[in-house]
Amino acid sequence: MDAEFVDAKGGVKKEAAIGARFANEFPEGNIEELLQSIQATVISYAKKNKLKVPAQAAFNNARGDWLELILAARFWNAVIDRNIDMLVLRLPNVAKMEFIKIFDEEAQERIQSGLMRTLEEHDARLDMSNPDLIGVRIDRSSLPPEFHKRLDSLGAADAHMLFDAYKHLIGKCPYNSILFGVSIKTSLRGDRRYQIVHEGSIVKAFIAHLQTRYWDTSFETKFYGAVTDNVSDNDHEIFRTAATHSIVNVFSPSVRAVDKVYHIPTTDDVDDMIEKIINAASNAPQLNKAS
Repeated sequence: MDAEFVDAKGGVKKEAAIGARFANEFPEGNIEELLQSIQATVISYAKKNKLKVPAQAAFNNARGDWLELILAARFWNAVIDRNIDMLVLRLPNVAKMEFIKIFDEEAQERIQSGLMRTLEEHDARLDMSNPDLIGVRIDRSSLPPEFHKRLDSLGAADAHMLFDAYKHLIGKCPYNSILFGVSIKTSLRGDRRYQIVHEGSIVKAFIAHLQTRYWDTSFETKFYGAVTDNVSDNDHEIFRTAATHSIVNVFSPSVRAVDKVYHIPTTDDVDDMIEKIINAASNAPQLNKAS
């Protein structure tokens, strides 16, 4: 293969690696086997070209991004097939873009002059990680042509497009446009299940703040988890945890930080999850169907 997806230091070039594996096909089947096949492609290339084989830690980091790309690609096609005013995109980590940057100028100003200023006055801050995927209400007729094309493969150019598509949202989302967020994990070992709960709780608190700032409770935001490994009964109990902001407001009912966690060992399971999430979002008050 002529694409170089292992650098001289043994690091994994994520876009090139997944692109080499799926240049002429769309990922289908068991998720773990798909991720292993990408890793095997990288190892084979490294050995063939006498490059250092990446350490397992490098693969572990890359596997998370590959999984996110596989889900993002399937959400991408599902929204196009349904022709609804929605966009589901992968977000980068917070070091590259803060979550609030997707909002339009007015919403950002209210966040900065209200929440952020108040926190600063009390020597506090709000550190939040970005959801792995985010679903937003958007007029699809305003999107560039490439946002209307289905993906039939997941080559390097497709992966690059999915990695960078979030840039189209920066500074464009009204305060009430966030339909849902998704946290994606390959396993729930250690404290990862609590990470999903924390992420959901913070996102929902953030949205609750916007509802207060705009005196508008006519919209809602859901939060989901997607896990390729087994989800135990104990895990499900943890995922019933209430969103923190909802237990201090006596005038509104408590809500879960995570609305549902899906077990997605195969791409068929991913498609089933996507159908349920999109159907729920289609009934959200703030979503208008495309005409």
